[in-house]
Amino acid sequence: MSFYDEHEHLVADVVRFLVDGVRANEALLVVATPAHLAAIDAGLLAEGISGDDRRAAGDYISLDAADTLAAFMVEGRPDRSRFVAAVGGIIERAGAGDLDERGVRVFGEMVALLWDDGAVAAAIELESLWNELAATHEFSLLCGYPLAALAGGGVAAATQVCDRHSAVLAPRSYGPTPSPAVEPAASSEVFLPVPSAVRAARRFVRAELHELGASAVVHDALLLASELASNAVRHAGSAFRLSVAQKGGVVRIAVDDAGTGEPVRGEPTDWALGGRGILLVDEVAASWGTDRHNDGKSVWCELALEAPARPAVLD
Repeated sequence: MSFYDEHEHLVADVVRFLVDGVRANEALLVVATPAHLAAIDAGLLAEGISGDDRRAAGDYISLDAADTLAAFMVEGRPDRSRFVAAVGGIIERAGAGDLDERGVRVFGEMVALLWDDGAVAAAIELESLWNELAATHEFSLLCGYPLAALAGGGVAAATQVCDRHSAVLAPRSYGPTPSPAVEPAASSEVFLPVPSAVRAARRFVRAELHELGASAVVHDALLLASELASNAVRHAGSAFRLSVAQKGGVVRIAVDDAGTGEPVRGEPTDWALGGRGILLVDEVAASWGTDRHNDGKSVWCELALEAPARPAVLD
């Protein structure tokens, strides 16, 4: 089992586990969250392994963890017979080669989902069912747990989970060289998809930056927040979550919305009435970008705190 501090650490461990399986001519079965499924595919591709090609060849099965979990849960607990039929059947199908059976590498997040939902006893039961299944099916299993989730189950439950695995991979933070600091929790607020939300978003940013002692960048931050919020309302037609965080000498502003389009830096003509928003962001911010997620996108920008102070004219 692999405990992780950050999602990219988990993905790296899983990709390494699966690549070893490919080299050993084993089939792959991944039961994970949609975000991790996509990240694992990207990690495999970076190693020269196409998930789509392996799926087409029947060498790789990828399943949504929540959907798979629902197939064998009964009244909040995993049902043994349903588990064997559902998961055991998938493993049998994955291991059926052209000539004879082969090994199967399995990564699963279903137990972690139960744990995260507070169903610790059910999670431990599911771990036991995995061990029972290993007595009748040939597979190697890697489970992933966020380290932060363990606090919700207590020491005894965490010990029981570890005891049900042959090996435990410690998170990066346990190593001799500490992992990079996790981004601080940002202050955030959700705004409605109405024009007046843009002004409310600017007020929120101003208050947060004064609270952080980052008044030197208030003017530029208000310009950036105004453009990102306006894009969410005007172009995405979406409610949005605006967050503000400071790490070291950098202030980060992000707007999450449900839109599918991505902002691009245009080159408007002199007489164009619009189209300069991202151009402004590009000019003012030290850096900016867009991150896709399951529910839409996050557009972020960063400002260096040593930027010269300017009068704040926006409200």
